[in-house]
Amino acid sequence: MGKNWAIAVGINTYDNLLTLKYAQRDAEAMADWFKNEAKFEQVFLFTKDSPPIRQANPPIPTQPTYARFQRFLDVQFERPLLKPEDNLWFFFAGHGRRYADQDYLMFLDSNPKAVERTAISVEYITQRLRRCGADNVVLLIDACRDEGSRSGSGIGQQEHKGVITFYSCTANQKSWEIDELQHGSFTHTLLEGLRLQGEANCATVERLDQYLRYYVPQLNARYGKPGQNPYLKAEPPYKMHFILLEQSATLKDLEPLKFQASLAENEGNLPLAEQLWIRILTVSRGELNAIAAIQRIAVKKITRPQDSTQESVISTPESATLPRGEEVETSETAIQREEQHQQNLVQYRQSFSQAVKQEFPLSEASRKQLRNLQQSLQLTDEEVSHIEQPIVAQKEAEYRKQQEEERIRQQQEVKRLEREREEAERLRQQQEAEYRQKLQQYKQELIKITEREFPLSESSHRQLRNLQQSLQLTDEDVERIEKPIVDQKEAEYRKQQEEERIRQQQKAEREQRQREEAERLRQQQEAERLRQQQGTSITTPLPITRKQFLKWAGLGGTGLVTEIVAREIFKKQPIADKKQSKDQPKYIPPTERTVEFETVTVDARGEIVKRYSNKQANFFKEDLGNGVTLEMVSIPSSKFLMGTEDEEIERLVKKFDIDWFRREKPQHEVTVQPFFMGKFQVTQAQWKEIASRKDLKVKDDLELNPSNFSGDDRPVEQVSWNDAVEFCQRLWKKTGKEYRLPSEAEWEYACRAGTITPFHFGETITTDLANYNGNYTYASEPKGKYRQQTTSVGSFPPNAFGLYDMDGNVWEWCEDDWHENYQGAPEDGSAWLLGNSSTKVLRGGSWNVNPYFCRSAFRIYSSRGYRFNFVGLRVVCVVPRTT
Repeated sequence: MGKNWAIAVGINTYDNLLTLKYAQRDAEAMADWFKNEAKFEQVFLFTKDSPPIRQANPPIPTQPTYARFQRFLDVQFERPLLKPEDNLWFFFAGHGRRYADQDYLMFLDSNPKAVERTAISVEYITQRLRRCGADNVVLLIDACRDEGSRSGSGIGQQEHKGVITFYSCTANQKSWEIDELQHGSFTHTLLEGLRLQGEANCATVERLDQYLRYYVPQLNARYGKPGQNPYLKAEPPYKMHFILLEQSATLKDLEPLKFQASLAENEGNLPLAEQLWIRILTVSRGELNAIAAIQRIAVKKITRPQDSTQESVISTPESATLPRGEEVETSETAIQREEQHQQNLVQYRQSFSQAVKQEFPLSEASRKQLRNLQQSLQLTDEEVSHIEQPIVAQKEAEYRKQQEEERIRQQQEVKRLEREREEAERLRQQQEAEYRQKLQQYKQELIKITEREFPLSESSHRQLRNLQQSLQLTDEDVERIEKPIVDQKEAEYRKQQEEERIRQQQKAEREQRQREEAERLRQQQEAERLRQQQGTSITTPLPITRKQFLKWAGLGGTGLVTEIVAREIFKKQPIADKKQSKDQPKYIPPTERTVEFETVTVDARGEIVKRYSNKQANFFKEDLGNGVTLEMVSIPSSKFLMGTEDEEIERLVKKFDIDWFRREKPQHEVTVQPFFMGKFQVTQAQWKEIASRKDLKVKDDLELNPSNFSGDDRPVEQVSWNDAVEFCQRLWKKTGKEYRLPSEAEWEYACRAGTITPFHFGETITTDLANYNGNYTYASEPKGKYRQQTTSVGSFPPNAFGLYDMDGNVWEWCEDDWHENYQGAPEDGSAWLLGNSSTKVLRGGSWNVNPYFCRSAFRIYSSRGYRFNFVGLRVVCVVPRTT
């Protein structure tokens, strides 16, 4: 197994920069993890209170000043101390700066006005650390920190050759500290990821990167911090597959390394291939392929220098018998070589000076020519560095002066352009304000006219057209004003007409019943009269009139008419159902009922522009026992467009500065068959009733009360995908109806409910309509509440299908395996499955996220075994439809 060394640096208090809160605590926590949990062989800690390094002579104090840390790098890493299969970790928490195209780490005495002379560049640290001999150097940089946030000026833009670098945020973001955790957001999440075990571990570079990218933004959102997106730079790229934590790695993690090792061997890069096979052996000591490959490489390395070795053995006796004259001649030759070497140095200095004079900074082509010249003159890197450094220093001073002059000129030009833009923007805003006043004037006139008459007459239409032309309003803007007002008026008008129609219908039915009752009495009297005439007591059934038959016929199809007529005439009882199997519950088709509800639509400002009353939905109730029921809403079959169009995706990526929205492409048409979906997210009462039924167990036990937020009518949370599947299978077993999780296509179709806007409520949402983190906004709506917990199901208005809480409250598991996009997705509404995927789809957003997470098309994923206090479920039911 390879060795692990680590360096941890944490600085709170600076001489020339603002003080941080938790950087030192971050470094101490990382050092503790390196030493006590990961069992690293050597850990160097640099903080205000850390002890000196006594291996050096004299000992090196570890208070993190510029001079002390540079001395540590120079002394400790002067010669190789580790082997290629070993690992060296470097963690830094503190301020960072970007200066002259270099990333610098600021130590407690660093001067922000003299960065180059008082701070240490990440490139220099990388060069010194690579001299340790370890092939795997890992940088963990939680830098760029200012004023309680960890902000900076663009650190993290460089690629450092031969190392793996994790940055806490992108160059244009801030890295935040969280008071509640007393840690930086990045470091807190990093420690959680490093401690994961089992299938969801972060043992590889790639998985640790994915964990940080997903959970750091989630953590910031939970504590009300702005966005922060960590990212990785691995150079060369194959280091993405390196094993970071051998004790946590699985055999599956070795497959990418095996491929890279075989590729390196095939390309003839034997040292790299040998290092990779050795790393594989540290995880799996019985890996026969690795053992065979190392033996094969050893044979290749021995076979290549055999001929030169034999020549050396043969020539040794001859050299041993050389006369003294030959020895003198050899000394003179050495002097000549030294003179030639000095001439080579002069030649290189002249060539380098000429190259810098013609071009600065040097291009890659010029650098390549100089390297070729260095090799032909047989000069070492150290000799070349001594020649180049003073020349480059002078040239850089001239170059920086020119750059500063150019910067000032460009700055003045930018200010001039900015003034012009500001003036143009002022004029634009003035024109927009005047235009908005005209729109308001048109709206008021329209409302006045519609209040006076509706539908509008031709005269009123002509009056409005003349007003539009005089105000110079576009047809599009006029249509936006008219549509909600006219739609509301039309709804009121249709409601009045419908009420009048119902009143007339009720009047006609009442008169019809009176006529039928009079006819019935007449027939009864006629029958009584005949009976008295005949002097008999025989009772005969009343004849069925043509009106009665037609009335019964109006109840349904032929079968229903036949049954009603038969019952009325012969009074027969219905036939009993056939006996059901003992193992299967008796299948009882659900009795559907109808419920009325109201939905709303909002504009980009979050204001309600439409209300839809008297909406109806069919549903049935499933009795779970002990007075607990599950309401399932009927969802009709239809086609819809799933995902988001490319133009809207790019707008969102630019606005929110994350590329997750690209997972919603390509937009494609899907045909969905009818099904039933839970009216609400599964509640804690429903979960407890099914989880307590041990007789229904299919595979796994279920915890009765897994939720973090208690309440029978709150959604159940902290349930994994596996738990959700067990719940559905128990429902199926209990009821005889097919219950399962929704497919991702079914979920989005049910959420949209016929809409194509970002949310089924319209252009945005508010915290009056859903439970999410109201400290953030999506469009032009005001900020709202941040409840920091789940709410009772059904606390907010439903969508047009009658489904509640499709936005926010808790994320909902879907049946599908995770795919990065919709390329190749099914078009029939079925779940998209791989067969053995460990990651599953989540939809709908939750109580602790930004509103853009709650969009109808937004999609994320998580491991099927994870449990969170913001993840729950909603079930669907597929039952046979009868005609």
